This record gives sequence, structure tokens and C-alpha cells, in this order.
Amino acid sequence: CMLMYVGLYTKNMEKNASISKAQFQLICWVTCGHNHGQTFLTLSCPFPDAIKVDATPAMKQQGWTPKKMFEQSDSFFKSLGLIPMPPKFWEKSMLEKPSDGREVVCHASAWDFYNRKDFRIKQCTVVNMDDLITVHHEMGHIQYFLQYKDQPISFRDGANPGFHEAIGDVMALSVSTPKHLYKIKLLEHLEDNIKSDINYLMSIALD
Repeated sequence: CMLMYVGLYTKNMEKNASISKAQFQLICWVTCGHNHGQTFLTLSCPFPDAIKVDATPAMKQQGWTPKKMFEQSDSFFKSLGLIPMPPKFWEKSMLEKPSDGREVVCHASAWDFYNRKDFRIKQCTVVNMDDLITVHHEMGHIQYFLQYKDQPISFRDGANPGFHEAIGDVMALSVSTPKHLYKIKLLEHLEDNIKSDINYLMSIALD
């Protein structure tokens, strides 16, 4: 799909200068799915030689595990004065892909079992920056569940699905900033570099 549109984009650019890279990326995002965002960033990164914001190497070097990623997320929420993850979360959640050969759906999701104490995440977490951001997004859903757990069941969901996604994305955006990654020692230097900033903003826009 992507190669088809790369070819289409190149041919049309030769014939019609009014078609921009942004329009091309929007077409591919809608047609091929948003998971290609990072590929498009590689194709059209504004400043490819600028320093890249990527916490993955530091996470691996420091021996981070999927559980540590969730513990870091829990610490982040607690630092905001929000509710810590309850014991059953740590006991019952599937935080990484099972090693016993079971087939599971790896797509990350958060669950409320409606008994006021059992909240879980299912995620085949990989130690990298993308999944660290996803962890915070899913933990945002759990935090939403925790905040309304004492309401009657009919009031324990968001007014619409967008409310839940907004909470998750706000948290994900907050922890993906260079300043936060530097604070938790996943970036060695905090670069004051406009080119790196623009690249970072482009990556967020394409996510």
C-alpha cells in the first residue's frame, strides 16, 4: 500500500506541484492505517540529520522490563496525586506476551471488572519508547476506571469513547516529551535544538 502511494505521489508531484507531502501522508494514513506514521516520518523527516528523541536505547541499556515500564507509569500518575494501581492490577494483568505458547490478542487494552477492585491491562509489551507511551495511554484508561469505581454501574463509563481516549492521549503526550524523558534518565542530554523539536512535533502529528 505504502509503495503504491509513494509511486503515485512521485508521479503526481512531477505533474502537479500543488500536491504536498502532508496531503500524501494523510491519504496513506487513511488508506493504509496510522501504524505507518513512523515510516512516513522517515520518508519526510524535516531534518533527518538532527538528533532524534528516542528513549529505546537507554531503556535497553538500563535493563528496563515490561513491569518496570508499568511501575514507572504508576509512579507518574501518583506524582499527579492520582490513585495508585490496586494489588489485583499487578496480580491479574497480562503485561507481556505469555512465554508458554498460548495464543493471545496482543492489541493493548484496559479492562474494568466492575467489582471496584479488579482492573487489568492486556498488552504484549516490548521494551521500547513506543510501548512506553502506549503503557501510559492504557494506564490512563485504568485511572479513569478508578476515579468512577464507586459510582453506580450505569455511570462508570465515559460520556462517549472520546473522553477515555482523550485521557489516555493526554498522558501519553505528557510522558513522550524530551523534558520528561530526560527527567526519568532516558535521555542523556536535554537538547535545546529547534530542528530536533520540529522533528519531534512531526512524529507526534503522524502518530
